[in-house]
Amino acid sequence: EFTIYSGTEHFYLARQNSGEVVQINRSNSKITLTDEKSLPFGGGKLCYGVLGIAQFSSKHLVTINKAEFVGRIKDSWILLVKDIEFLSYSAQVDDSVHFKHFRELVKANSLYFSYDIDLTNSMQNLAHNKPREEFFWNKFLSEEFIRAGAKETLLPVICGFVHFERVNLNGKKLDFGIISRRDHRRTGTRFNTRGLDSKGHSVNFVETEQILTFTENTKFMVCSYVQVRGSIPLIWEQKPTLAWEPTPRVLSTSKNNSDAFTAHLEELHQNYGKVYLVNLVDKKKKQLVIGKAFSEVYKIADPKICKYVWFDFHAECKKMKWENLVKLIDQVDESLEKFDWFLGEVEQSQDLQRIQRIKPQKGVFRTNCMDCLDRTNVVQSVFARRILHKQLNYFSLGNSPKNEAFPPFSDSLESWFRNIWADNADALSYFYSGTPAQKTDFTRTGKRTFRGALKDGQYSMQRYVINNFMDGSWQNSLDVFLGRVVPSEAKLGGKYYGLFKFLLVLVLVSLANHIIASNSSKSEEYYLFYLLSLSLFLKLIKNYGRQLVDKPLIPN
Repeated sequence: EFTIYSGTEHFYLARQNSGEVVQINRSNSKITLTDEKSLPFGGGKLCYGVLGIAQFSSKHLVTINKAEFVGRIKDSWILLVKDIEFLSYSAQVDDSVHFKHFRELVKANSLYFSYDIDLTNSMQNLAHNKPREEFFWNKFLSEEFIRAGAKETLLPVICGFVHFERVNLNGKKLDFGIISRRDHRRTGTRFNTRGLDSKGHSVNFVETEQILTFTENTKFMVCSYVQVRGSIPLIWEQKPTLAWEPTPRVLSTSKNNSDAFTAHLEELHQNYGKVYLVNLVDKKKKQLVIGKAFSEVYKIADPKICKYVWFDFHAECKKMKWENLVKLIDQVDESLEKFDWFLGEVEQSQDLQRIQRIKPQKGVFRTNCMDCLDRTNVVQSVFARRILHKQLNYFSLGNSPKNEAFPPFSDSLESWFRNIWADNADALSYFYSGTPAQKTDFTRTGKRTFRGALKDGQYSMQRYVINNFMDGSWQNSLDVFLGRVVPSEAKLGGKYYGLFKFLLVLVLVSLANHIIASNSSKSEEYYLFYLLSLSLFLKLIKNYGRQLVDKPLIPN
């Protein structure tokens, strides 16, 4: 799609069939728009696109040199970024040590782009022709192209998850899939970043759009349904301390929390219409404190535009009774009906950007648990299942949903629905917590299994290690990509620096234990010292755990 020419004085970027050529001066960084007559003769290199321009000690053009097809909507392909390349403005500077921060993000398999449609906008807003900044992940890297007016070179990239599959239902070919878009304004890792900032931006805020498309005579029909998730909308923290479940703590004043909550709610209302807040945290122990604070701040919301339900997922669905989610459906069903879903159409011969709105979605469900991962994934898939039944019934392709949590589809659609939603859960979880999602055995199979429970235990152990000893460096990589940190000006620890500190303390305690034990002839003295050493080690963890974890350069 793009050809790059690297000269001694300039870079040239040419997009196929656009006529636009971007000339970049390697010495003064000036970007000029020109035409194909300015291109050097020969020597061009093909690439999939340009992420933007990165600033380390020197500037670098960041290109996409490997991408993977993940699906399409109408004739518009959607691609996953698989590898990138750095073209340095200066031949005298070696910034390769800093490239790892960008490559960490690429390795997470979460960056997607399309040449023909704007992935930052939902199907309902596709005709707006302006990228939504909060989902435009390479906007900072693209600023120089934006200022130069290089529209054809600009390639908005989203972070999240995309997958589509072709399904045959009653002899009709349907394309079904999901696009999840992660907000970059308050991006962070599981325990390092929680809640809202003072402007009302939420960490782990993701817009997930379920899309169903098919042809009807000369029309291309688009059905979509949008939900969002986000951390509990308060100013709060839950810093890693080596504890299995760190204590959550509401920060700032009541007024500041109210202001942040109001700003968040106003933005939701502006973007989506009416809002239904679904809180899934436990009504006991540590989660109770943060849940009660959420319920308290909700009291300032305008009931005409916002509703709220606190559904204790673990209490209601204990002992594998996931069918009890129908209780939640019963509570929110009226709003599910009123919020409706988006339906649009476009002529087969026309571009998807010219989609015409037949009926809009008029509201959104915002779901959260503590991490906005495992419980949230299950509930969002339950809402999405119900809406998909309504969409199929609208076109006489299925029946109205029954009054149950998991009314099934036909075999092929049921399989793809389960797997795509489970894959979406895994992708969003991996980015925020470092592991795939828990409870996806249920999403994939419709059953909670013993094997799935064991797998969840494994993921919990992995999360403990990753969130305490590796997340600081992952947070730093995100901050470098988004332009919050310039690595040439900041001292950034390595990926395993936190784990190294912890293991060093463990080795020193073990070594002292071994030396003293070797000088003791009595086994009871050895065991006594062993218990004292263990007690000391646990005391160190409790008192100095915060110093041993891997902390990011920029705090919460």
